[in-house]
Amino acid sequence: MPDLYPVTVGDMIAAVRRELEMRRNVYARAAREGRMNRHQADRRIEIMAAVLARLEQQQRKGAR
Repeated sequence: MPDLYPVTVGDMIAAVRRELEMRRNVYARAAREGRMNRHQADRRIEIMAAVLARLEQQQRKGAR
């Protein structure tokens, strides 16, 4: 069955932006409370930011 609502690069960018904002809030609190070390939190945020940058690059190149 064809997908009536295909996931676009724009959809993915919006989702990653939401995830990145959530990680910034949650991981900062987890690091303050000692449930996650700061390096680990920063690295996970850095990875998600790289995913966002790659998707934005694809969108600029015309990916849908």
